[in-house]
Amino acid sequence: LGVPAVLVLVPLAWWLLSRFEGAKSDVSQDTADKVAGMIDRKVAALGPMSVAEKRVIGMFAFIASLWIFGIPLRELEIGGVQPLSGLSDSVAAIIGVVLCFLIPAGDRSDRAARLLDWKTAESIPWGVVLLFGGGMALAGAMRYSGMSAWLGGELAIIGTLPVILLIALVTLLIIFLTEITSNVATAAATMPVLIAVGEASDIDVALLAAPVALAASCAFMLPMATGPNAVIYASGKISLEQMARAGFRLNLLASVAIIALSYLLAPLVF
Repeated sequence: LGVPAVLVLVPLAWWLLSRFEGAKSDVSQDTADKVAGMIDRKVAALGPMSVAEKRVIGMFAFIASLWIFGIPLRELEIGGVQPLSGLSDSVAAIIGVVLCFLIPAGDRSDRAARLLDWKTAESIPWGVVLLFGGGMALAGAMRYSGMSAWLGGELAIIGTLPVILLIALVTLLIIFLTEITSNVATAAATMPVLIAVGEASDIDVALLAAPVALAASCAFMLPMATGPNAVIYASGKISLEQMARAGFRLNLLASVAIIALSYLLAPLVF
C-alpha cells in the first residue's frame, strides 16, 4: 500500500509546491551547466566500486532476501524438521551484522580489515535504534497488558460512525499529531487501540491500521517533525512560516490521498 501512496503523493506534492508555493528557480542556464559539470566531476572522482562496497551490497541483498522470504523459509521442512523455524526478522538482521564483522573487506594493504569494525559500529546512532525499539516495546506493553483492548472497548462508540468518516478522523489525527510527536511512538501507541476498536465494532482492522501507518509518515509542517524537515529548515532558505504554510496544505492533500487509498485499496491488499 505504500507504493501506491508514493506514486500518488509525490506528483501531488510537486504540483502543490510548484503551483501554489512559488517554488521557482532563478538559476541561469550557465550556472546550471557549471553545477552539472561539478556533479559529474565528483561522480567521476568516486571511481569504480571497491571490493568492500560490492560485498556490502551483496550482504544487504542477502539480508533483504531473508526478510522477504522469511515465512516460506521458516515453513521449509527437511526430513520432517523445520530447521529455519526460528529465523525471525531480528535473527536475520543479527546474522547479517555478524557476517559483516567476519567477511574480509578485500583490502590488499590490510588483510585483517573486515566489512564492519567495532569503531564504525560505535558511531551508529543508537538513539534512533532505541527510538524504534522503544516504540515496538510500547505497542507490545499496551497489547499484552490489556490496555489496548480496554481502550478499544471504551472507544467502541466511534465504531458506529460511517467507515469513511472514521478513516478520515484517524488520518487527520495521526497526520497532525506526528508534527509534535515521534512517528514510531505515535503509530505504536495508537495502532493497538484502533485495532481493538475495529475488532469490537466488527470493522476490518486494515481500514484503521493502514491510515495510521501511512499518516504517521506524513509530517510536513514543523522542523522538529522529522529529520528531513529539520535539514531543510537548517539550510536557512525557508522560514518557519513558509514551512508551516506549505506543510499544512501538503498535510491536507496527503490526508485526502491516504483516506482514498485506505478506503479503496486496504481491503484488497490485506
